[in-house]
Amino acid sequence: MWQYVIGGATIFGLFSVYNGRATRKYIGDLIKEETKRTQEILKKLSDQHTTMINILKASRIE
Repeated sequence: MWQYVIGGATIFGLFSVYNGRATRKYIGDLIKEETKRTQEILKKLSDQHTTMINILKASRIE
C-alpha cells in the first residue's frame, strides 16, 4: 500500500516541478513580449513629440 502512496507523491512532485517551470517560462515570455510592445509605443510617442516640437519651432520663426 505504501508503494502506491509513495508513487502518487512522486508523480505529484514531478508534475509540480514541471508545471512550475512551464509557468515561469510562459510568464517570462509574456514579460519579454510586453517589454517589446512598450518600447515600440515609447518610440512612437518620442517621434510624435519630436514632430510636434519641430512644428512649434517652425511656427515661431515665421
